[in-house]
Amino acid sequence: MKLVNSNKEIMDGRKASRTARDYFYEIHGEQGVIAFRIENVSTEEPVLEESRWIIECSFYPSISARERDYYKVKISKTGEVLHVERISLKPKEFL
Repeated sequence: MKLVNSNKEIMDGRKASRTARDYFYEIHGEQGVIAFRIENVSTEEPVLEESRWIIECSFYPSISARERDYYKVKISKTGEVLHVERISLKPKEFL
């Protein structure tokens, strides 16, 4: 999936995921974001030119943490972090 902004620059899912990761590293530092993992990448429905990326991610907030913290991050087509929300997402069961 790719979104194109008004300057014809591509904001793809990879760049949006990297933006979310960089946001948490900037806020918490490297020691506060351990084993960062992307859980899901999607766009708002319906997919329009002005749609936003929705990145669901998780990480351990400290070395001694036993459980991951899960977040949903909305990122604009220009790469701006618009909204960050802590969620209670659990990993999907393997069949």
